[in-house]
Amino acid sequence: MTKTLGQAAVIGLFAFLLAFAALNLWRSHNRPSDATAAVTRAVSQDSSTTDHAENEKNIWDKASTVTSILLALVALIQIVLVLNANESARISANAAVAAANASSKANDLSRQALIADQRPWIAVSIEPAGPIMWANGGMQVPFKITLKNIGKTPALRLRHIEAMVLDMNADLPGTQATFRQMLAAGGGIGAINLMPGDEAQLIINQQADAQNVERSSAAWAGEGPKLVMPVIVGSADYYTQFDTDVHTTGFIYEIGFWDPAKGITVTAMDPVADGDISQDRVRIRRRPDVDALVD
Repeated sequence: MTKTLGQAAVIGLFAFLLAFAALNLWRSHNRPSDATAAVTRAVSQDSSTTDHAENEKNIWDKASTVTSILLALVALIQIVLVLNANESARISANAAVAAANASSKANDLSRQALIADQRPWIAVSIEPAGPIMWANGGMQVPFKITLKNIGKTPALRLRHIEAMVLDMNADLPGTQATFRQMLAAGGGIGAINLMPGDEAQLIINQQADAQNVERSSAAWAGEGPKLVMPVIVGSADYYTQFDTDVHTTGFIYEIGFWDPAKGITVTAMDPVADGDISQDRVRIRRRPDVDALVD
């Protein structure tokens, strides 16, 4: 705003000078006749000489006025050209900044795409490793967890933590977030480096005592026997060579069993009626209705 006002003031000044020069020109054309003044003075012997001098003065006054007008016009044109040049420079500078920003964003996107293509990615799978057994009101579920680096560079300081949750109304994503906090505090299993294409396997025997089973049991829709819905919730954290951020693969798997009489996989278990379940009937599959965290 200040720059614009200054430019307007300069233009106004030269417009004033131009108007002043034009006024002088108009006055020079409309001044009283010098011949009349010479008659009034009655100095006939000097009239021709005086007229000649006055005419020369008028000619120089007019020339000076015209010159002033031309100079003012030239100055005004120069100001307009300078202002246009400044505006063009400003537009060019803005365009250059915009182009630089666009180039920077494009470079960032390209780098992110390159990192996504080259970085490690940890895939997690879980499968049964033994029968589901009930004893003294509690249960145990053995399973094998496999962590595989499906990326192109090593996964550094890979650690994981998992647990079995029985409550059908449990906050599974919240539990997963808690596990990630535990890993950030140095908990979990492992802290290994996993090369591209390599995998790490571990057999885990998850147990729930009678108190946990009783606390987590609930009737389906408030009717019938009390049931539990065992789910394996976990998180694997690791680092890459491209940044200092921790990356996470979360996983949520439901545990069930094949019921040949019904021809379906049952995931809501009756601790009393279902009893032990042989390994060939145990089903562990990724929970389809809950998004596991992947970063």
